[in-house]
Amino acid sequence: AKSFRENPAFDLVLYGEGEKTFSQLMQALEQGEDWTGLSGITWRSGQSIFQNPPQLPLDLSQLPFPYEAQLIAQKDQIKYYESSRGCPYQCQYCLSSIEKGVRMAPLDKVFSELRLFIDAKARQVKFVDRTFNCDRKRALSIWKFLSENDNGVTNFHFEITAELLDEETLAFLSTVRPELFQFEIGVQSTNPETLLAIRRQNDWEKLCETVNTVKSFRNIHQ
Repeated sequence: AKSFRENPAFDLVLYGEGEKTFSQLMQALEQGEDWTGLSGITWRSGQSIFQNPPQLPLDLSQLPFPYEAQLIAQKDQIKYYESSRGCPYQCQYCLSSIEKGVRMAPLDKVFSELRLFIDAKARQVKFVDRTFNCDRKRALSIWKFLSENDNGVTNFHFEITAELLDEETLAFLSTVRPELFQFEIGVQSTNPETLLAIRRQNDWEKLCETVNTVKSFRNIHQ
């Protein structure tokens, strides 16, 4: 509401997850239907500002694959892919802390969609999952699938928490093709007071040990 008062040119804003809201809004506008009752919008009518209730969290199994065939065929582009939404952590500076919990797409859906990138020999697929390996078993299943179906070309990028890599996972990672995987490992702070202030705890010694272990494999860029 504050943004609307400060910016009189704003008539309508979608907030929260946008896929369903945007689709419903476009359909209502196209068919000349009333859109003012849609969930997930803030809108203006004269001098009045209204914020409707949020959309319910989306079922990721129902989301269609976002890439059409001609986009998949563009091998030299970085493809962004999402297999989960939300984050298990609540870092106070991060927008991801607004949503509580993590929702995950079914593995059979993830595998079938990843195969499209593999078959097209995409240069890089970048997972945008906030903490890809928050579910260790699921992460390992995906990594094994990618290794077993490796085309020798495609690189997969993941944002991970290093402390969550257990011995079984590390043993597997030591075997994968060089440059198959790339890890982005967030270090929020090395200062205990800062970590307390942002409500994020980590095991600094474990993090360093794990990063050095992965580095010793000489097959995964961090």
